[in-house]
Amino acid sequence: MSHSYLFFGPEGVGKALLAETLAKALNCLNMADDSCDKCASCVKIDNKNHPDIMRLEVEGKKDTVSIEQVRELERQINLKPYEARTKVFIIMEADKMSEAAANCLLKTLEEPPKNSVIILITSRPENVLPTVKSRCKQIQFEPLELSARLGLVMDKGFLKEEALFLSKLGNADVSLPPGLEGKGLFEYKNSVLTEFNSGKTLLEEGSFIFSESKEGMRFIISVLASWFRDILVLKSGAGPGAVINSDRIGELRALKDKFSFEELEFLLEEVQNTRFCIERNIGPKLAFNDLKMKLVGKADI
Repeated sequence: MSHSYLFFGPEGVGKALLAETLAKALNCLNMADDSCDKCASCVKIDNKNHPDIMRLEVEGKKDTVSIEQVRELERQINLKPYEARTKVFIIMEADKMSEAAANCLLKTLEEPPKNSVIILITSRPENVLPTVKSRCKQIQFEPLELSARLGLVMDKGFLKEEALFLSKLGNADVSLPPGLEGKGLFEYKNSVLTEFNSGKTLLEEGSFIFSESKEGMRFIISVLASWFRDILVLKSGAGPGAVINSDRIGELRALKDKFSFEELEFLLEEVQNTRFCIERNIGPKLAFNDLKMKLVGKADI
Protein backbone atom coordinates (compact mmCIF):
# COMPACT_ATOMS: atom_id res chain seq x y z
CA MET A 1 0.00 0.00 0.00
CA SER A 2 1.02 3.55 -0.73
CA HIS A 3 0.37 6.18 1.93
CA SER A 4 -1.37 8.53 -0.52
CA TYR A 5 -3.44 8.06 -3.66
CA LEU A 6 -5.06 10.27 -6.27
CA PHE A 7 -8.14 8.63 -7.79
CA PHE A 8 -9.10 10.55 -10.94
CA GLY A 9 -11.49 10.03 -13.83
CA PRO A 10 -15.02 10.94 -14.97
CA GLU A 11 -17.80 11.56 -12.48
CA GLY A 12 -19.94 8.59 -11.57
CA VAL A 13 -17.47 5.77 -12.25
CA GLY A 14 -16.98 4.61 -8.65
CA LYS A 15 -13.96 6.52 -7.33
CA ALA A 16 -15.54 7.24 -3.94
CA LEU A 17 -16.99 3.73 -3.80
CA LEU A 18 -13.55 2.21 -4.29
CA ALA A 19 -12.05 4.53 -1.65
CA GLU A 20 -14.62 3.39 0.91
CA THR A 21 -14.22 -0.26 -0.12
CA LEU A 22 -10.47 0.05 0.33
CA ALA A 23 -11.02 1.56 3.79
CA LYS A 24 -13.19 -1.43 4.67
CA ALA A 25 -10.66 -3.95 3.33
CA LEU A 26 -7.86 -2.36 5.38
CA ASN A 27 -9.91 -2.62 8.57
CA CYS A 28 -12.23 -5.61 8.15
CA LEU A 29 -12.47 -7.74 11.30
CA ASN A 30 -13.20 -10.98 9.45
CA MET A 31 -11.02 -10.89 6.33
CA ALA A 32 -7.32 -10.18 5.85
CA ASP A 33 -7.36 -8.85 2.28
CA ASP A 34 -10.96 -7.89 1.53
CA SER A 35 -14.12 -6.64 3.24
CA CYS A 36 -16.91 -8.86 4.53
CA ASP A 37 -19.44 -5.98 4.59
CA LYS A 38 -20.91 -7.50 7.76
CA CYS A 39 -18.53 -6.90 10.66
CA ALA A 40 -18.80 -3.89 12.96
CA SER A 41 -15.97 -2.07 11.18
CA CYS A 42 -17.44 -2.53 7.68
CA VAL A 43 -20.91 -1.51 8.83
CA LYS A 44 -19.60 1.64 10.51
CA ILE A 45 -17.73 2.65 7.36
CA ASP A 46 -20.83 2.03 5.24
CA ASN A 47 -22.84 4.16 7.67
CA LYS A 48 -20.14 6.86 7.65
CA ASN A 49 -19.69 6.81 11.43
CA HIS A 50 -16.36 5.02 11.85
CA PRO A 51 -14.17 7.16 14.16
CA ASP A 52 -10.98 6.48 12.15
CA ILE A 53 -12.34 7.07 8.64
CA MET A 54 -12.54 10.79 7.85
CA ARG A 55 -14.07 12.46 4.80
CA LEU A 56 -13.32 16.02 3.74
CA GLU A 57 -15.98 17.50 1.46
CA VAL A 58 -16.59 20.90 -0.10
CA GLU A 59 -18.37 23.19 2.31
CA GLY A 60 -19.50 26.78 2.64
CA LYS A 61 -20.40 29.47 0.14
CA LYS A 62 -16.87 29.50 -1.27
CA ASP A 63 -17.40 25.93 -2.51
CA THR A 64 -13.92 24.85 -1.46
CA VAL A 65 -12.10 22.41 0.77
CA SER A 66 -10.66 24.86 3.28
CA ILE A 67 -7.35 25.08 5.09
CA GLU A 68 -9.23 24.60 8.37
CA GLN A 69 -10.46 21.21 7.16
CA VAL A 70 -6.95 20.16 6.17
CA ARG A 71 -5.59 21.29 9.54
CA GLU A 72 -8.19 19.11 11.24
CA LEU A 73 -7.05 16.20 9.04
CA GLU A 74 -3.48 16.83 10.17
CA ARG A 75 -4.56 16.81 13.79
CA GLN A 76 -6.57 13.62 13.42
CA ILE A 77 -3.97 11.73 11.42
CA ASN A 78 -1.42 12.16 14.19
CA LEU A 79 -3.72 10.75 16.87
CA LYS A 80 -3.64 7.08 17.81
CA PRO A 81 -6.45 5.14 16.09
CA TYR A 82 -9.51 4.49 18.24
CA GLU A 83 -10.18 1.05 16.80
CA ALA A 84 -8.88 0.79 13.21
CA ARG A 85 -5.74 -0.92 11.99
CA THR A 86 -5.35 1.78 9.33
CA LYS A 87 -6.78 5.29 9.48
CA VAL A 88 -8.15 6.43 6.12
CA PHE A 89 -8.72 10.05 5.06
CA ILE A 90 -10.77 10.65 1.89
CA ILE A 91 -10.70 14.12 0.31
CA MET A 92 -13.64 14.51 -2.05
CA GLU A 93 -13.34 16.93 -5.00
CA ALA A 94 -9.67 17.44 -4.25
CA ASP A 95 -9.46 19.90 -7.16
CA LYS A 96 -11.45 22.31 -4.99
CA MET A 97 -8.87 22.55 -2.25
CA SER A 98 -7.90 26.16 -1.79
CA GLU A 99 -4.27 26.85 -2.61
CA ALA A 100 -3.57 27.37 1.08
CA ALA A 101 -5.23 24.04 1.93
CA ALA A 102 -3.28 22.19 -0.77
CA ASN A 103 0.01 23.64 0.38
CA CYS A 104 -0.86 22.79 3.98
CA LEU A 105 -1.42 19.16 2.96
CA LEU A 106 2.01 18.81 1.31
CA LYS A 107 3.98 18.10 4.49
CA THR A 108 1.57 15.35 5.54
CA LEU A 109 1.74 13.79 2.07
CA GLU A 110 5.54 13.80 2.27
CA GLU A 111 5.75 12.25 5.74
CA PRO A 112 2.45 10.54 6.60
CA PRO A 113 2.24 8.70 9.91
CA LYS A 114 2.40 4.92 9.83
CA ASN A 115 -0.85 3.01 9.47
CA SER A 116 -2.59 5.85 7.63
CA VAL A 117 -3.75 6.32 4.04
CA ILE A 118 -4.88 9.55 2.34
CA ILE A 119 -7.04 9.26 -0.79
CA LEU A 120 -7.72 12.31 -2.96
CA ILE A 121 -10.66 12.04 -5.38
CA THR A 122 -11.25 14.26 -8.39
CA SER A 123 -12.81 14.35 -11.84
CA ARG A 124 -10.63 17.35 -12.72
CA PRO A 125 -7.01 16.33 -12.04
CA GLU A 126 -5.70 19.27 -14.08
CA ASN A 127 -6.94 21.55 -11.27
CA VAL A 128 -4.95 19.74 -8.56
CA LEU A 129 -1.61 21.33 -7.72
CA PRO A 130 1.27 19.49 -9.44
CA THR A 131 3.14 19.35 -6.13
CA VAL A 132 0.19 17.49 -4.59
CA LYS A 133 -0.17 15.10 -7.54
CA SER A 134 3.52 14.26 -7.52
CA ARG A 135 3.28 13.02 -3.94
CA CYS A 136 0.42 10.61 -4.64
CA LYS A 137 0.18 7.30 -6.44
CA GLN A 138 -2.18 8.15 -9.30
CA ILE A 139 -4.97 5.76 -10.29
CA GLN A 140 -6.95 6.63 -13.42
CA PHE A 141 -10.58 5.50 -13.76
CA GLU A 142 -12.09 4.96 -17.21
CA PRO A 143 -15.67 5.84 -18.25
CA LEU A 144 -18.32 3.19 -17.73
CA GLU A 145 -19.58 1.31 -20.77
CA LEU A 146 -22.76 2.81 -22.24
CA SER A 147 -24.85 -0.26 -21.36
CA ALA A 148 -23.78 -0.01 -17.70
CA ARG A 149 -24.56 3.71 -17.57
CA LEU A 150 -27.94 3.16 -19.22
CA GLY A 151 -28.95 0.54 -16.65
CA LEU A 152 -27.92 2.72 -13.72
CA VAL A 153 -29.77 5.78 -15.04
CA MET A 154 -32.94 3.79 -15.79
CA ASP A 155 -32.86 2.53 -12.20
CA LYS A 156 -33.41 6.17 -11.18
CA GLY A 157 -36.79 6.21 -12.89
CA PHE A 158 -36.05 7.84 -16.24
CA LEU A 159 -37.77 6.74 -19.42
CA LYS A 160 -35.53 4.86 -21.83
CA GLU A 161 -35.10 7.77 -24.30
CA GLU A 162 -34.24 10.17 -21.48
CA ALA A 163 -31.94 7.62 -19.86
CA LEU A 164 -30.14 7.06 -23.16
CA PHE A 165 -29.61 10.82 -23.57
CA LEU A 166 -28.22 11.14 -20.03
CA SER A 167 -26.06 8.03 -20.44
CA LYS A 168 -24.46 9.44 -23.56
CA LEU A 169 -24.13 12.86 -21.93
CA GLY A 170 -22.08 11.57 -19.03
CA ASN A 171 -21.81 8.82 -16.46
CA ALA A 172 -24.36 7.40 -14.09
CA ASP A 173 -24.50 10.41 -11.76
CA VAL A 174 -25.18 13.25 -14.22
CA SER A 175 -26.21 16.21 -12.08
CA LEU A 176 -29.54 17.73 -13.05
CA PRO A 177 -31.10 21.03 -12.03
CA PRO A 178 -33.19 20.54 -8.86
CA GLY A 179 -36.70 19.37 -9.59
CA LEU A 180 -35.94 18.20 -13.12
CA GLU A 181 -35.48 14.53 -12.28
CA GLY A 182 -37.93 12.59 -14.39
CA LYS A 183 -39.85 15.70 -15.52
CA GLY A 184 -39.52 17.47 -18.85
CA LEU A 185 -35.89 16.60 -19.46
CA PHE A 186 -35.97 17.05 -23.24
CA GLU A 187 -38.06 20.23 -22.98
CA TYR A 188 -35.54 21.71 -20.59
CA LYS A 189 -32.42 20.84 -22.57
CA ASN A 190 -34.02 22.12 -25.78
CA SER A 191 -34.94 25.37 -24.03
CA VAL A 192 -31.23 25.74 -23.20
CA LEU A 193 -30.35 25.39 -26.88
CA THR A 194 -33.11 27.87 -27.83
CA GLU A 195 -31.84 30.40 -25.28
CA PHE A 196 -28.44 30.43 -26.92
CA ASN A 197 -29.97 30.86 -30.36
CA SER A 198 -32.21 33.77 -29.40
CA GLY A 199 -30.37 36.18 -31.70
CA LYS A 200 -29.60 38.56 -28.84
CA THR A 201 -26.04 39.51 -28.07
CA LEU A 202 -26.50 39.20 -24.32
CA LEU A 203 -28.65 36.86 -22.30
CA GLU A 204 -31.51 38.78 -20.75
CA GLU A 205 -31.41 39.60 -17.04
CA GLY A 206 -34.43 37.37 -16.47
CA SER A 207 -32.93 34.30 -18.13
CA PHE A 208 -33.71 31.06 -16.30
CA ILE A 209 -30.03 30.15 -16.72
CA PHE A 210 -28.96 32.71 -14.12
CA SER A 211 -31.33 31.29 -11.50
CA GLU A 212 -29.84 27.81 -11.71
CA SER A 213 -27.71 26.16 -9.07
CA LYS A 214 -24.13 25.26 -9.89
CA GLU A 215 -25.34 21.71 -10.70
CA GLY A 216 -27.85 23.23 -13.12
CA MET A 217 -25.20 25.33 -14.80
CA ARG A 218 -22.98 22.28 -15.18
CA PHE A 219 -25.87 20.54 -16.92
CA ILE A 220 -26.43 23.54 -19.21
CA ILE A 221 -22.75 23.51 -20.20
CA SER A 222 -22.91 19.77 -20.83
CA VAL A 223 -25.93 20.28 -23.11
CA LEU A 224 -24.13 22.96 -25.14
CA ALA A 225 -21.00 20.83 -25.40
CA SER A 226 -23.09 17.85 -26.55
CA TRP A 227 -24.60 19.93 -29.38
CA PHE A 228 -21.30 20.98 -30.94
CA ARG A 229 -19.83 17.57 -30.25
CA ASP A 230 -22.75 15.96 -32.18
CA ILE A 231 -22.15 18.22 -35.19
CA LEU A 232 -18.46 17.34 -35.07
CA VAL A 233 -18.98 13.56 -34.96
CA LEU A 234 -21.49 13.69 -37.82
CA LYS A 235 -19.10 15.83 -39.85
CA SER A 236 -16.41 13.20 -39.14
CA GLY A 237 -18.60 10.53 -40.73
CA ALA A 238 -20.08 8.84 -37.65
CA GLY A 239 -23.56 7.36 -37.82
CA PRO A 240 -26.68 8.53 -35.93
CA GLY A 241 -25.99 6.04 -33.13
CA ALA A 242 -23.06 8.19 -32.00
CA VAL A 243 -25.25 11.29 -31.55
CA ILE A 244 -26.32 12.43 -28.08
CA ASN A 245 -29.19 14.73 -29.16
CA SER A 246 -30.92 12.06 -31.25
CA ASP A 247 -34.27 13.86 -30.95
CA ARG A 248 -32.80 16.59 -33.22
CA ILE A 249 -30.83 14.46 -35.65
CA GLY A 250 -32.31 16.22 -38.68
CA GLU A 251 -31.12 19.65 -37.55
CA LEU A 252 -27.70 18.30 -36.70
CA ARG A 253 -27.28 16.75 -40.14
CA ALA A 254 -28.25 20.05 -41.75
CA LEU A 255 -25.64 21.90 -39.68
CA LYS A 256 -22.63 19.66 -40.19
CA ASP A 257 -21.67 21.25 -43.51
CA LYS A 258 -22.03 24.81 -42.18
CA PHE A 259 -18.96 24.57 -39.96
CA SER A 260 -15.34 23.74 -40.49
CA PHE A 261 -13.57 21.39 -38.10
CA GLU A 262 -11.61 24.38 -36.80
CA GLU A 263 -14.80 26.33 -36.02
CA LEU A 264 -16.33 23.38 -34.15
CA GLU A 265 -13.16 22.85 -32.14
CA PHE A 266 -13.19 26.57 -31.27
CA LEU A 267 -16.81 26.43 -30.12
CA LEU A 268 -16.19 23.34 -27.99
CA GLU A 269 -13.15 24.97 -26.43
CA GLU A 270 -15.17 28.08 -25.55
CA VAL A 271 -17.87 25.97 -23.91
CA GLN A 272 -15.22 24.19 -21.84
CA ASN A 273 -13.72 27.55 -20.89
CA THR A 274 -17.13 28.52 -19.53
CA ARG A 275 -17.18 25.32 -17.49
CA PHE A 276 -13.80 26.25 -16.03
CA CYS A 277 -15.07 29.75 -15.13
CA ILE A 278 -18.15 28.36 -13.36
CA GLU A 279 -16.04 25.88 -11.39
CA ARG A 280 -13.75 28.74 -10.35
CA ASN A 281 -16.77 30.73 -9.11
CA ILE A 282 -16.51 33.45 -11.75
CA GLY A 283 -19.90 35.16 -11.99
CA PRO A 284 -22.26 33.11 -14.16
CA LYS A 285 -23.65 36.19 -15.92
CA LEU A 286 -20.17 37.21 -17.00
CA ALA A 287 -19.22 33.67 -18.03
CA PHE A 288 -22.39 32.88 -19.99
CA ASN A 289 -22.65 36.31 -21.61
CA ASP A 290 -19.07 35.99 -22.82
CA LEU A 291 -19.89 32.57 -24.26
CA LYS A 292 -23.06 33.89 -25.87
CA MET A 293 -21.20 36.68 -27.67
CA LYS A 294 -18.74 34.16 -29.10
CA LEU A 295 -21.53 31.84 -30.25
CA VAL A 296 -23.79 34.44 -31.84
CA GLY A 297 -23.38 34.41 -35.60
CA LYS A 298 -21.33 31.22 -35.52
CA ALA A 299 -23.63 28.59 -34.17
CA ASP A 300 -27.20 27.90 -35.21
CA ILE A 301 -28.68 25.86 -32.38
